[in-house]
Amino acid sequence: MNIYIINLIMLFVWRIVFEKFKGKEKAVELSIKITIFQMIFIAGLRDISVGTDTLTYSYIFDSAGTLDLRGLVKYYIETGYMIWNKLIHLLTHNYQFLLIANITVTLLAVKRYIQKYSKDQFFSLFLFITIGYFMSAMNIMRQFLALSLILFVYDFYIERKYLKTLVLSILAAMFHLSAVFILFVLLIHAILYRSKLASIKKIRCIFFCMASCVFLIIICNAENVLPVLYEMFNLKWNYKYALSGAGIEIHVFSYSLLMKIIISLLYFFLIDKLCINISERENYDFWNYVNLISCAINVLAGYLSMFSRLNLYFSVTTIIFLPNILKSFNINKFLKCFIYIGFIVLYFTSLSSDGAVPWTSCF
Repeated sequence: MNIYIINLIMLFVWRIVFEKFKGKEKAVELSIKITIFQMIFIAGLRDISVGTDTLTYSYIFDSAGTLDLRGLVKYYIETGYMIWNKLIHLLTHNYQFLLIANITVTLLAVKRYIQKYSKDQFFSLFLFITIGYFMSAMNIMRQFLALSLILFVYDFYIERKYLKTLVLSILAAMFHLSAVFILFVLLIHAILYRSKLASIKKIRCIFFCMASCVFLIIICNAENVLPVLYEMFNLKWNYKYALSGAGIEIHVFSYSLLMKIIISLLYFFLIDKLCINISERENYDFWNYVNLISCAINVLAGYLSMFSRLNLYFSVTTIIFLPNILKSFNINKFLKCFIYIGFIVLYFTSLSSDGAVPWTSCF
């Protein structure tokens, strides 16, 4: 646990030290780079006992080394991830290099996304750590590789490069099948915000009301609906496990859901006071839409565990949306300090319950 606390503290230490010699802007850039390197070190050089699925993925890595292309395709894990394992295995049989490669790809994708869209890059990386994404990346590596591609999908979609959006979404699904859901979410957004229907008044309100009704029907009739869906899509998971839920007390009324609800409420009621141009307004509308999707999935996860991991692709935009809203409001230092302390407290309270704790090195 101590190494995670030190990692967070050093993020602030590097910024304070570099501000004295390089100035504020350069200090932020350097502190982010060094902290990214620290996290690659922590996650890449961890023991296989650190992380919920780390040991299991070591077996998959060994299996990939013995399989030909046909075997990789037929394996029970998604083909993209198996090919990725095979490529690493051709370079070295040491599983530790796969851990290093996985976390490097993930963190570089996150760093790029933060640098391109965040108005407060330091706070964005701080949120990535304190909300728990970094530690989760050691638990569900395959899904975070898919997330790395999803971040590029968001990028291409915002820039209206739809062919690249489609190709990257399919590629992400080749690492984790759940990533294919992003296409459905983006299609709905395109209809509501970018098509001719977007000009119809109250169309978005009507859609969200209808979607809420569908969610309620699924929740209330889950025992009847899920078996049909599993048979329709030939899913091999145990739907009875999916029905177990992830815990109403933990997920529905979690700090994460509460935070996302507050963010959207702030955006809805104070949007006219934000210091943003038309282009930025489109981006903010998009992040708010994704935030609302995340809230809905957060609620569903409390009843159906199959939704718990799906939320990762949408909730991660919080590290961009929240800093940008706060930056646009030009909040005072006292309030910002209070927000930092709040996230630090939540981070400390969640450390003991994570699968990446306790941390031990591979040496």
